[in-house]
Amino acid sequence: PRTNYNAFSSPSLNIGCMAEEEVMRCDVSEFQWSGLPNKPPSCEEDWGGALEVGLGVGHVLCHGDTALGSENVVNYGVTNRWKQFDCTSAASGITCRNTRTGHGFEIARTHYRVF
Repeated sequence: PRTNYNAFSSPSLNIGCMAEEEVMRCDVSEFQWSGLPNKPPSCEEDWGGALEVGLGVGHVLCHGDTALGSENVVNYGVTNRWKQFDCTSAASGITCRNTRTGHGFEIARTHYRVF
């Protein structure tokens, strides 16, 4: 099954995603990530809990806003497609991929991965 939202939430509402221009971003409300890179000196806002992918490799996002709160829920086992981004919802987290480049990320309460 597929949905086509530019913003959506996981069924738990702990993860929210949104597309902005040529990027896909997802935030997680409650998380315990290990191995998070050090907060860069240029980041004066929140660090961790948000990932983004555009043309390059997915990355941790310095952010002062949130992608949480969409009323569009993408159930587990469903892929949401918006422009060139596919995001698949699972009980273990959400995986988003730029279908043009293959780059993306996986975001969850307990871990994250960028590729």
